[in-house]
Amino acid sequence: MFLPIQDFETTPLVSLNEAVVPIQTIIPDVKHMIKTVKANSGESEDGLTRDESNSIRLYSLEWQPREKSLFYILNRALRADNRQQLKPWLLFLRLILTALAHLPSTSLTVYRGINMDLTAKYRP
Repeated sequence: MFLPIQDFETTPLVSLNEAVVPIQTIIPDVKHMIKTVKANSGESEDGLTRDESNSIRLYSLEWQPREKSLFYILNRALRADNRQQLKPWLLFLRLILTALAHLPSTSLTVYRGINMDLTAKYRP
């Protein structure tokens, strides 16, 4: 079991540009990723701020190679035993978790691609 993320509750909510400053050394392309996300974003129809919406888009963006994607690197840090690896991510985590909390509830099926057959583990 993982320990809670220290200092998360006191981390301020900042803009997307401010939230990625501490992770620029971890993800050198992050500014370019933000430009890509912002260029492809429109008005949010879900009540999120532009920064909240773009933080979700940035997390979802798959970069090439895949291992350079923000979601890939963040997920690796979240799974690490050393919780100190999360320190640079605190501002971004505060922003994206705030965004996810503001999303309206909906009931639907979400599919995720995987590289193996898991049908035996689930009911038909």
